[in-house]
Amino acid sequence: MDNLLITLVAALIVILTIVATMLLYLIRKIGNVGKNDLGLSMLNSNLQSLQNNFVENINRTNQAINERLDNAAYLLSQVGRELGQMQQIGSQLRDFQNFLRSPKLRGNLSEQGLKELLSQALPRKHFDLQYAFRNGAIVDAIIHLEAGKIPIDAKFPLENFSQMLKASSQNDKDSYRKKFKNDFKSHVDAIAKKYLNPDEGTTDLAFMYLPSESIFFEVVNNEHELFEYAAERHVIVSSPSTFFYYLRTIMLGLEGRKISEMSQEILLLLKTIRKESSHLGDTLSVLNKHVNNSAKAMTSVNDCYSKLANKIEAVQLSSLDQTHEALSPVQDEEV
Repeated sequence: MDNLLITLVAALIVILTIVATMLLYLIRKIGNVGKNDLGLSMLNSNLQSLQNNFVENINRTNQAINERLDNAAYLLSQVGRELGQMQQIGSQLRDFQNFLRSPKLRGNLSEQGLKELLSQALPRKHFDLQYAFRNGAIVDAIIHLEAGKIPIDAKFPLENFSQMLKASSQNDKDSYRKKFKNDFKSHVDAIAKKYLNPDEGTTDLAFMYLPSESIFFEVVNNEHELFEYAAERHVIVSSPSTFFYYLRTIMLGLEGRKISEMSQEILLLLKTIRKESSHLGDTLSVLNKHVNNSAKAMTSVNDCYSKLANKIEAVQLSSLDQTHEALSPVQDEEV
């Protein structure tokens, strides 16, 4: 593009130069024919002015073209720089794809995503990672519930699925899709055989965690054949988005059980309070009887005390009267 623009500018300059040369030639020729002729002199002056304007326009045009060329060169350099960065990003993406070709590395990324989802949705005490069964099998994660343990597998083989996406012809796509379906069924069978074991305390279902939504949609859209195949073997197929909702459902169940346990504790506490209240009522009744008996005893004591005081007072009065009567004759004799 740059070379073409330069060629066009050069051609324009050549054409303008030829035109200017022809004009100069005509001017000189007319000047030689009759230098003393006033009309020719005026014509020569006008042609000279026209030549000057023409040259000035050519200079301005050249300047504008040079500026545009400079801008174009700057833009081309920027585009080249951006293309270089895009090539670098593309190279990094290819390196990352090569990095992900290892099944173990892909499995590690899938397990990390599974761990994040479990940590966000469930309390830590309700799940374990890399759980080992007594028979030696190790599952990527397991959820602990009152009804049993729910195993979760996150190591789905992606090779044939990736090849199916990259296939250019329909025949190749169909071939890799068939292999993908076989991989899926084999993996479902392996999960059911390895992890669904009542002797290990598991429930009658397990999760197959697919690390990509595109794989999940391929399973669901496959005329429900693969989805139903897994369901018949008690394996629940899930993607990152659907698995989170499964976990929220489990969490609601745990919260419901917790609320039920709290309700039982509250009822037990109320029964205890009612029993203690009844016992306190009996104690208060006995205490009331004792208080009433004490009050009666106090009344009886007061009555006895009053009677005794009256008797003592009567005795004192009687004794004083007798003493007074005994002393009265003696006083009369002395008089």
